[in-house]
Amino acid sequence: MELRSLVGTLRQCGRARSVRHGKSFHCHFVKLGLSSDVYYANNLMSMYVESNSLEDAYHLFEQMPVRNLVTWSTIISAYAGAAEPDIAIRMYNLMLESEDESPNGFVYSAVLKACSLSENGSQHALECIRIMHREGFKLDEFTFPCALKSCGSLGSVALGRQVHGYVEKSGFGSSCFSATALVDMYSDCIQLDDATRVFYEYLAQGVSIHESLVLYNSMLSGYVLGGRDKAALEMLSKIHSSGVCMDSYTFSSGLKASFNSLNLRVGLQVHGLATTSGYGLDYVIGSIVIDLYANHGKIGNALRLFHLLPTKDMVAWSGLIVGSAKAGLYSLSYSLFRDMISLGEDVDEFIITSTVKVCSSLVSIRSGKQVHAFCVKNGYLSDGVVATYSIDTGANRVNMSIIGTHISIL
Repeated sequence: MELRSLVGTLRQCGRARSVRHGKSFHCHFVKLGLSSDVYYANNLMSMYVESNSLEDAYHLFEQMPVRNLVTWSTIISAYAGAAEPDIAIRMYNLMLESEDESPNGFVYSAVLKACSLSENGSQHALECIRIMHREGFKLDEFTFPCALKSCGSLGSVALGRQVHGYVEKSGFGSSCFSATALVDMYSDCIQLDDATRVFYEYLAQGVSIHESLVLYNSMLSGYVLGGRDKAALEMLSKIHSSGVCMDSYTFSSGLKASFNSLNLRVGLQVHGLATTSGYGLDYVIGSIVIDLYANHGKIGNALRLFHLLPTKDMVAWSGLIVGSAKAGLYSLSYSLFRDMISLGEDVDEFIITSTVKVCSSLVSIRSGKQVHAFCVKNGYLSDGVVATYSIDTGANRVNMSIIGTHISIL
């Protein structure tokens, strides 16, 4: 078989995700002494990527004596597309260190996508944007939303305004996609006047709520984030009156505004609409409602919904734990904390602090010792608030020698 035909067949294996047949061609290339040739190695790596066999692709990548731009762009985009953003960013940094090739627009797009997915990718994204600008690469409709998201995550409104100007000059400013990304960025930077201006400038084009619900959701979220809960509830009412089918993002923002404004009646109405729309057991919506119920002392209602939710996040757990304590149900609050730990759920300083306070109201000395031991074991005593409450709890108990106690917990 001619080498050109071999490569064509190899590409068919990738499209068919037939990694077993692809590996047989890999062995054939090795026998022919072609596996170290960058052209054939790149095609092999592409086959592994298309076959969802990233481990084989990376193993081949490590063995390649020569790498070119196609090699790097293939491996970086593969990890970005496979929701492995931190690895993609690491590969990009390796590319810069290797000096084999300079990144091109395709590589930068893949890196920005990875940065938008990574919890710690915002700073990398901004640096990538600066390099793109210096090298003369233009942001497009796929890269500038990543740039705006990074600006928002870091609160870098100055750079966000620069990207906004670039978006307008490039002709992308008139789309709902662009307006939504800009509203999100300005909202994250707590620049609600700018977010509102972008929002209404887009609506001035005559678009309906049905055509722009995603933009309305972003503005709703911005109002809630900026503490303008009355404006958020007014917008929610407008969306509802339009007859558009609201989604989980609309309902969750409406519920957060109800919670922040301590308006249980409106919150229950929003939850009722969410339930009739099929979102009643959505874990985000359910968690906010549980928090709302618990905050108003309706622990029974909160518990019933809590047990109905198929998935429970930290908001649901903390809402019940804190709400039970606020209602004087200290034993229930502590029991929920124990359940949370035994199920392997993550806890934060807020939950720990609330539980330590609960222990000071319980008769059992053992519970205080156990929570303190948990704090020691997991490093929470470095948090000043937790440490303070631990000391207060100890002071409220006769002979309660918590400090320095190390026992097996829960």
